[in-house]
Amino acid sequence: MTINGIQTQSAATQSLLSHWAAMAAMGVTGIRLSPQREHTGRIVELHRECIAGKAIDYAELAAYAPISLCNGYWQGQPGIQMENAANVCV
Repeated sequence: MTINGIQTQSAATQSLLSHWAAMAAMGVTGIRLSPQREHTGRIVELHRECIAGKAIDYAELAAYAPISLCNGYWQGQPGIQMENAANVCV
């Protein structure tokens, strides 16, 4: 758990990259990446590849997360969960 001002947040890193195609279909045109202590350049590359329609290894992206990845809130589940993280982003 992380405390941010008056918010309590998951310690896991939120990642909706596996949902990029659905988000783009909704009209999303950009995403925000938070810099990491290490591997930020590679994380950006993985996102660029996915957005360009190339398959990426989601396990590689997860390996760069300080604790783990999550996307539960997007799925209507507890935020800490990771649902539907596919190996492809197309």
